[in-house]
Amino acid sequence: MLTGRYRATVLAAVLGLLRLDYAAAMMAFSALGAIVGIVGVAHIVAKLGRPSFIVISLGLVIAASAMLIPIFGVRDVVAQARAGKDVFAFHPLCK
Repeated sequence: MLTGRYRATVLAAVLGLLRLDYAAAMMAFSALGAIVGIVGVAHIVAKLGRPSFIVISLGLVIAASAMLIPIFGVRDVVAQARAGKDVFAFHPLCK
């Protein structure tokens, strides 16, 4: 999976479709988020003395995703149906 994303990024860069300013900003924010996350989790685990915090936080994220993804999906389908679009029709992936 990572290889495909890497290839797509390289292809976009070669074709001139990659916005370097946006890519640099996303890289910086991702690196900063990773550093803050690692330091924060290490601090909490050291303070509590138990690594169960990691398991509990992952469980909460997965549970929230399991609830929110269908909610937003249904909301989007209802909005499309109200707009008069045929939500049961097949559409091409590339428009």
